[in-house]
Amino acid sequence: MSYGLKKRACFIPLFLSVFFVCGNNAWSQIKLNAKLAMDRFLTYEPITLRVYVENNSGNDLVFDYDSSNEAHLTVAVKREDQPVYQKRVINNADTVFRLASGQRRELTVVLNGPGMFQLHKEGNYTYYVQIGHPRFTADFRTVPAKIEIADGQTLWTEAVGIPADGPDDTIKTRDVSVLWFRGKTRDHYALMIEDKDHVYAVERLGERVSNEKPVCRVDARSNIHILQRLSARVYGYKIYDYKGRMLQLKIVAVDDKEGPPGLVRDKELGVVRQVGGREAVRGEDYELYDGQVRDAR
Repeated sequence: MSYGLKKRACFIPLFLSVFFVCGNNAWSQIKLNAKLAMDRFLTYEPITLRVYVENNSGNDLVFDYDSSNEAHLTVAVKREDQPVYQKRVINNADTVFRLASGQRRELTVVLNGPGMFQLHKEGNYTYYVQIGHPRFTADFRTVPAKIEIADGQTLWTEAVGIPADGPDDTIKTRDVSVLWFRGKTRDHYALMIEDKDHVYAVERLGERVSNEKPVCRVDARSNIHILQRLSARVYGYKIYDYKGRMLQLKIVAVDDKEGPPGLVRDKELGVVRQVGGREAVRGEDYELYDGQVRDAR
């Protein structure tokens, strides 16, 4: 099955809800949108693209990926130094993708997920989404848009042991790191968990609001404790397991008597606990603005 563009392609402005009309009224048949949450990502961070398709053709459409009828919904990506785009099918694991007349569907695709694109090198990339069907007189395509992928700077790293299945099994390790990287408008911290063969998790921890680095400790169960300043008087205390799953999120405030919070690890038991600070109260200690914690006073 070929995804080459054999027909004349109509280009649709990305993110716009108003579409211009081709000479044959083709724009009235399909509306196609593609959207990323941001356009600058850390290396190995999941790049999730949301695709919106609206069928205004007056006919039900079927995209059967096991057939050879050339119906397709694809995404194409190329690095700035590559001559041609690589293409992959967007089907959300559906062998048959159906789009009823008047229906609007949202699909998500992780561009650097399994079976997709190798976007693991720092640099600039371009992508577009394209839809085609034998019943159309033209394919529809979003205007190419850019993605920037950047490496981070390691602020802290530690090897952690992984619980084995049996008492005689070899104990494996993973490297846990906290990174700093420059976003499009703000700097961010991120957690990365990897070994020599795989990257298991890349999670953004939040914006960098001061030169104070996050405090990191690993407990006896290989859980990662991270205490990060979120504003002048408020901190976020997160706990992750060795797979990158967040086990706890706690908002902590500076205590007028005990001072700012910190983390200590018991040398004998391997338990990590918070010292200082107190549990923060929303509305009194902090507020959320656009998903970011800010001081309430």
